[in-house]
Amino acid sequence: MGAPLSSWPWAGLGAYKYLLYGPLVAKVAQAWREQGGAPTDSWCLHLLLLLALRSLTHQLWFSYANMLFFTRRRRVVPDGVDFKQIDAEWDWDNMVIMQTLLGAMAISSPLFPAMSELPAWDPRGWAVALLVHVAVSEPGFRWAHRALHRGPLFSQYHSKHHSSPVTQPLTSAYGTPLESLVLTLAMAAPLAGAFLAGAGSVGLLYGHIFAFDYLRCMGYSNVEVISHRAFRAFPLLRYLIYTPTYLSLHHQEKDSNFCLFMPLFDLLGGTVHPRSWELQKEVGQEERPGAGLRVPGARGGRGVLHARAVRVPGVQLAAMDDAPRAAPALARRLLHHGAPGALLQDLHRQLLLPPRRAPPDLDHPALQLPVLHPAHEGRHQPPDRARHPQGRQDGRQGAQPRRAQQERGAQRRRHALRRPAPRPQGPGGARQHAHRRRDTPRDPG
Repeated sequence: MGAPLSSWPWAGLGAYKYLLYGPLVAKVAQAWREQGGAPTDSWCLHLLLLLALRSLTHQLWFSYANMLFFTRRRRVVPDGVDFKQIDAEWDWDNMVIMQTLLGAMAISSPLFPAMSELPAWDPRGWAVALLVHVAVSEPGFRWAHRALHRGPLFSQYHSKHHSSPVTQPLTSAYGTPLESLVLTLAMAAPLAGAFLAGAGSVGLLYGHIFAFDYLRCMGYSNVEVISHRAFRAFPLLRYLIYTPTYLSLHHQEKDSNFCLFMPLFDLLGGTVHPRSWELQKEVGQEERPGAGLRVPGARGGRGVLHARAVRVPGVQLAAMDDAPRAAPALARRLLHHGAPGALLQDLHRQLLLPPRRAPPDLDHPALQLPVLHPAHEGRHQPPDRARHPQGRQDGRQGAQPRRAQQERGAQRRRHALRRPAPRPQGPGGARQHAHRRRDTPRDPG
């Protein structure tokens, strides 16, 4: 038996775990029937809407991170996601289920206000929530996060989260129940402070939860989305918001960068990785033509389709990419309607490729031309430019010089063409052979 709060109680239910939402759906259906319309004053309805919003946020960030035609040059870790990680993160939404159930328990408390009493917007609530986040959530999460990296707490609880070698948006919600409780407290503290101060609103509820999930998915996306020029123009900004590079260093080293969203608290605690800003600048400036294109090889598992999806960009649906069963009708419709989008991506890759950057040759200056690669060399992978007529390794125009082995093969093919044709058999064979000898030009050599 494992440690307490180290495994999910519904782990053995499989897809039937979504039946836990049944009571919420039933209450919304009952209120809808009684009121004859959408029960906008029902907390259960808003919990389900928040569930849909959070799932969509993770899905859209997952789709963006897998669009290699757009993000491969800005990937922090260029490796792909292996099948073991895909299988492990299959139930990434366990944390969302737990937080939804905790929210359902909270709304049944008499201390919680009715939805009809809340205003749509209250700027005071945003100020209180920001203050509580900076004063409570950030230092509290950093302290708990650093404690999870010490002693048996790491092996029993936090090592599962760090077992993913390459972070992706779904990794942000992957972990044990204890880790999810820590994140739940960090997310709920600003909301609780604002509601207890009498400044809560519907806009704060939706906005704060969306911003929390958005920043978590951004940090785990493995795609650098914040330019280093912004930190160069505003140096203090680097301590107010973290970056995917900042978080990737934590997953690689495991001894630095423990903050939730603000590296300021790592600076105060002396746990900022020294290469956090330098590596971010390298990822933003370096051009890596093959970045993000290597997918670890494996067979079987749920990620067979997912490995193919990593190489072919487009809108990726995690549940359909990883499913070991045949694609349903909805997936076939998406593939049918996604063909025009794939064509546009091919045109973007073929026609908008930047010019070839070869070292200048002062003796033989050459005109720099954009290289248009044929699509058959690889839809989304850069072809070998050394074999291209405009891609010689010495920087000159023209065909690449042949190697010795290629030249010997060409000579054998030429000698095979010069051999005399075999003499036909049957009646009239000698006459046809003589006629062919007169028409065939002879080699002067």
